[in-house]
Amino acid sequence: MRTPCDEDKVSAADALAPATLVRVSGSHGGHACACVLMCLLALAGCVETRVIPANKPFMSGLPGTQGGAFRLPAQSAADNNPLAAKPGELRTTNPDGTVTLRSPTVRDLMRHILETIMADDQGAFTRDLLSDETRREFAERGYDPGEAFKELKRRREDIRRLFQAMPAGEFTPGVMMKPIGRNMFRLHAGGDPTMQWTFMDVVFDRGDYKLRWFGR
Repeated sequence: MRTPCDEDKVSAADALAPATLVRVSGSHGGHACACVLMCLLALAGCVETRVIPANKPFMSGLPGTQGGAFRLPAQSAADNNPLAAKPGELRTTNPDGTVTLRSPTVRDLMRHILETIMADDQGAFTRDLLSDETRREFAERGYDPGEAFKELKRRREDIRRLFQAMPAGEFTPGVMMKPIGRNMFRLHAGGDPTMQWTFMDVVFDRGDYKLRWFGR
């Protein structure tokens, strides 16, 4: 794990370019048909040309990938995840006014990270979103784990750009979750050399994903 002081490792991901398929079917008849902008056929019959529109490129149309204010898209593929909770179960208000956040998918974790930064809720972030490993590492280096939240607030633009590159988390086309340790995974979103953070490491702990850290 890399802390704010040291970041490394990069991999690449390619996007598929759009293509157009043309299907030609022929029908035989007793008379020859002249086709506009095509050569006359020697054989009897006429040619029908059908243009099948190509699929849009990966990432096309996903919210957050074009201009305007960035936001995560509505839950879609995540709904089919057997680990996914209902939206009402992702955020619970406790009797003392604090909240408990659940992140059964990385996409949920990303949403919670953005929301806690916007709400300046350091307590919920440190308690529910930051992994035990990261909290322990900060403490071992003489830092309060709350400094992790302050660092992410300072670098929220770097987070925004990374999340724009993978707006649906692990469900974003082209983004893979690579195991890097026990219950630990890396989501990489390369392609833009100007991004300061190109990957996000997470830990799956007791049914929820927690943030290990970001890096490049």
